[in-house]
Amino acid sequence: MDNKKEKGKTAAKGCGIFVLAIVVIVILVGVFSEEEVLTPDQEWQKTIDHCFSAWDGSHIELERIIKNGVKDPGSYEHIQTKHILDDSLTMSVMMSFRSKNGFGGMVVTNVIAKTSVKDCNVIDYRVE
Repeated sequence: MDNKKEKGKTAAKGCGIFVLAIVVIVILVGVFSEEEVLTPDQEWQKTIDHCFSAWDGSHIELERIIKNGVKDPGSYEHIQTKHILDDSLTMSVMMSFRSKNGFGGMVVTNVIAKTSVKDCNVIDYRVE
């Protein structure tokens, strides 16, 4: 009978130690995982990230428009995209791409667009 009581006490101590270990781990994780403070530039970047492809950095909406306008959409190749925030509502996007022209030769084209920060829509663009 005493043997059963000893086993019960040992099991209770083991459970108590386990619970205490879990509490200590939760406290340590909470202390060491403070939120990162973002600079204003990082905040803006976070705001507009949804407008750009995580794969190649292209502006998703502008690329869709350009692909629909080239002679051979299958030949479209994104080269690079850069952006500058104009104000809190719009940004300028400069995109370079390669595609086939009417004679079948590959040409590099640059596009400059004014886009909405909020919904990523292309407001206006010009091909250079």
